[in-house]
Amino acid sequence: MEATLCDSKRFDQISVTLWGDLAEIEGSSLENLKDAKPVVALLSVIGRRYLGEFQLSTKSSTLVLVNPEIPQCREMIDW
Repeated sequence: MEATLCDSKRFDQISVTLWGDLAEIEGSSLENLKDAKPVVALLSVIGRRYLGEFQLSTKSSTLVLVNPEIPQCREMIDW
């Protein structure tokens, strides 16, 4: 599953690809929440440039946090 996220530092859009169980479980959950525009924090992802564009990809240790209770989340919600 591929999703587009917004970077909290510069508010740039970033593509992220969810693989395996994350795609099935978290991807389905995110799809259901997309109209609510959730804040998503990703921990332990792989970042790389592909065709000049920076992209993120999950791995087995990736954690997906939806609307986490952290200051950066509030900043994104208020944005």
